[in-house]
Amino acid sequence: MREQDEFTLHERTARVSWNAAGIFRAPKILCVDDDAGFLSAFSALLELAGFSVTTASDPAHGLELVQKNWFDLAILDYHMPGINGAQLARQIRQSRPDMPVILLSASGSVPTADLQVFNRHLAKGEGFRQVLLAVRSSLVNERIAMRDDFPA
Repeated sequence: MREQDEFTLHERTARVSWNAAGIFRAPKILCVDDDAGFLSAFSALLELAGFSVTTASDPAHGLELVQKNWFDLAILDYHMPGINGAQLARQIRQSRPDMPVILLSASGSVPTADLQVFNRHLAKGEGFRQVLLAVRSSLVNERIAMRDDFPA
């Protein structure tokens, strides 16, 4: 299968999600990054791609949002004030162990032990298309896992 076909398949599968009433809704993504300019531009691109995006400029606010709201996926920076992205991911996993968490960081110096807490890790310079593929793939994998949890 060509890469374009794979992108189209992921796009069709991960663009919408069911809510409790059985109505389609855009997948909800939480983005946490202390770089306000990047956060604003990145969230705008995700919204143009059809996602519902909530942002937080610090880890404490991001954790508070996760505890009060439902998100389908989180995208975190690594180097942030207070706690790093891996520490935040571990805290998120305490309340939402099933939620995919992606590391999107400019830092190339993330310890291997910290990388293991993320479903995927990408460099900010990899390009938005690669980020979209990772987001859509993570959402598809989460839905498959959720479906497999139900007894036959």
